[in-house]
Amino acid sequence: MIESIFDWIFSFAFEFRYIILFSIIIGIILLCLDYRERNRSYAKLAQETRILRQQIAELPQKEKLLRQIDALNFDYEQLQRRFNKEQRKADKLISEIKACKNKNEELTLQNDEFTFQNGELIFQNEELTLQNEELTFQNKKLTFQNKDLSQQNTDLQDFFTKHNVEQLVKQNEALHSLVEEKLMQYPWLAKEYADYQYIFEERQSKILATKANPAIKAAAQLKNIAKEKRELQQLCKLQEYQLNFYEKVFPWLEDIKETDIYEIWQSTQKTAEYDETDEYHTLSKWLSPEEYENLSTQEKYQLALDRYQKRHKSNWEVGIEFERYIGYKFEMAGENVKYIGATKGLEDMGRDLIVEKPDKIRVIQCKRWAQHKTIHEKHIFQLYGSMVMLGINNPQKPLEGLLITTAPLSPTAQQCADYLHIRIKTINPESLANGYPVIKCNISRKDNTKIYHLPFDQQYDRVVIEPSRGEFYAHTIAEAEEAGFRRAWKHIC
Repeated sequence: MIESIFDWIFSFAFEFRYIILFSIIIGIILLCLDYRERNRSYAKLAQETRILRQQIAELPQKEKLLRQIDALNFDYEQLQRRFNKEQRKADKLISEIKACKNKNEELTLQNDEFTFQNGELIFQNEELTLQNEELTFQNKKLTFQNKDLSQQNTDLQDFFTKHNVEQLVKQNEALHSLVEEKLMQYPWLAKEYADYQYIFEERQSKILATKANPAIKAAAQLKNIAKEKRELQQLCKLQEYQLNFYEKVFPWLEDIKETDIYEIWQSTQKTAEYDETDEYHTLSKWLSPEEYENLSTQEKYQLALDRYQKRHKSNWEVGIEFERYIGYKFEMAGENVKYIGATKGLEDMGRDLIVEKPDKIRVIQCKRWAQHKTIHEKHIFQLYGSMVMLGINNPQKPLEGLLITTAPLSPTAQQCADYLHIRIKTINPESLANGYPVIKCNISRKDNTKIYHLPFDQQYDRVVIEPSRGEFYAHTIAEAEEAGFRRAWKHIC
């Protein structure tokens, strides 16, 4: 039985010998591969073991490095805090530097203005020097004449002492006072007054010629002077009477009485159109040639405007600026304003502003006077008479009179204003110190061109500002140009 089993196994093995042999070879190969793979794993494990042992050996050094890194982090945080502190100091210093730079620019602007004023003062000083030399020459001449007259005066004093002419002098003063009082009503007294003075001086001439030590030459000179003086005194008194009479009839003459005549003449002259080839001529009063060449358009216009506003103003210019300020207030209220006083000058007939509304016309007279002065009834009558003339030419709308003043009214003037229904508005001059935007930004009715006008430009007082059309007053040149406006092509010359 066992042998048969072995036979069967042997026959089976022989029959499948190749398969078994191939299986054994495959098994051996797999065992070799498995052995090789295990050797690699063992080698890798040994390498990792060595690395771990090395890392374990390096752990004390790493802990030391970590402690050093923590210390460095702490130092870094300290340095960061110190850096932030220094950064804040630096920002503060930068702000102070910027403030100093702005202050330096302001001081530079002031220095330029002082330089400009200094140039004017030097020119004025040269003129005064020439006038002083002329006066010195005249003084020397008068000194020689005074020596001659001193002796003559001594002789006259001796004679007056002897003849007691003090009473005659008192009578002459009384007569002079009487004539001064009556002259306003009787202009013919001017001739009588001049004749009286001539007779008195002729008597003095005779006294010089007939005294104990006669002064024949001085008497002849005095007689000739008396003849010339007679004609001049008569003419002077007549002119004085006429001027006082005109001031009664035309109260607006008082407004220009204290104003320099050259300034009045200059304000009445026509202006010329702008010539692009000679723009500096229009700004030469406010800018030096170097400033005009080196500054940008915006900077030189702004500098000229600043100096224009800071200039010394005459009474005439102060009055015009007061009218412009009142007109600005009405324009900002949406009303149509015509600047009659600024555009027509002496021909305004007492109408400084005309403010038109749909239902009426407001006639405004502006008086920026010192507070110690007084508005009298003649100014009320002038405004009312001007309203009457305007009403004759414009009967369609009712008229309203308004007097805006910085000075008080007399009781009589207030009564007349109440009776004639003329409104009075008194303004405190201190309220005008803050100023207002003066650059007129106007939009053309023809082609919608945006143009801005400066106070010294030709068309400034003829421009009407309507806020409803997008027009406005700007404070600076930059504000006007940023809104898309350019300067007008007509400037004052």
